[in-house]
Amino acid sequence: MPALTILHRCVDALLVTVHRRRFDGLFEAVAACVSGPRLTLTDIGRRFTAQTRLRHSIKRADRLLGNRKLQTPTRTFDAALCQAMLARVAEPVILVDWSDLTADQSLHLVHASLAVGGRSLTLYEEVHPQQQLGNRGVQTRFLRALATLLPPHVAPIIVADSGFKVPCNREVERLGWRWVGRVRGRYYLRPKPRWVSGKTLFKRATATPTSLGVGQWVRSNPLAAAIVLVQAPRLLQAVSRPPAVGDRTLPMRARSADGVDQMYRSMGREGPRRPDAGMDGYASI
Repeated sequence: MPALTILHRCVDALLVTVHRRRFDGLFEAVAACVSGPRLTLTDIGRRFTAQTRLRHSIKRADRLLGNRKLQTPTRTFDAALCQAMLARVAEPVILVDWSDLTADQSLHLVHASLAVGGRSLTLYEEVHPQQQLGNRGVQTRFLRALATLLPPHVAPIIVADSGFKVPCNREVERLGWRWVGRVRGRYYLRPKPRWVSGKTLFKRATATPTSLGVGQWVRSNPLAAAIVLVQAPRLLQAVSRPPAVGDRTLPMRARSADGVDQMYRSMGREGPRRPDAGMDGYASI
């Protein structure tokens, strides 16, 4: 069955508020995008199926891409896709990360995608200038916007890089979710009664993931977490919070150390936009 036919069946009923002509034009543009190797305005116009002169098709593509009103229902489309993809998933693994959008690094993309079957499917993304790269407020608003798109029954596990620090992880917890992320060596952890630097812990890491139990992460702003230590091509550290009382889903601390390790590695395996950043460790909630 053609991909667009499947997409229509999944989201048509969820997009009844979108103007029909705009809806049809957008889907025809999507069909043009997936039917050829190039995505220039001219190439998209050439692949429109309407039996009109070429210049009219190109002009139509130009009007569509330049239509500012298309930005208004963007969240509606994002929500419809999230509803369709997550309808039967209670605890999806969602990868969240920053990546460069332009060669000069003037624009950056913060991106949330669903990890499934060895690949990632985009759920939501935003573009921000260089000055806002890693900004705490931007990241918090991004998580809250993502929350408005997900079905009510969904409580995801957010897998994030070290750019998403403790304040963002607290926001993840406030939303009722869990996180998985990376811990850099400069941070201190307390898997036992005393605080220990990440660098000291990393010296004990082996290729076999080891659970260090429930402890705290970041001495200046402690966050409860279950800590997993593992050595990879670069040293990695995994942290996951203990569950809230009455939590019906599988507690992160009940997951095996191998399971937490594989969950974080999915970011590198399934997140094609993610640049190859130096890794001192990782964390999850």
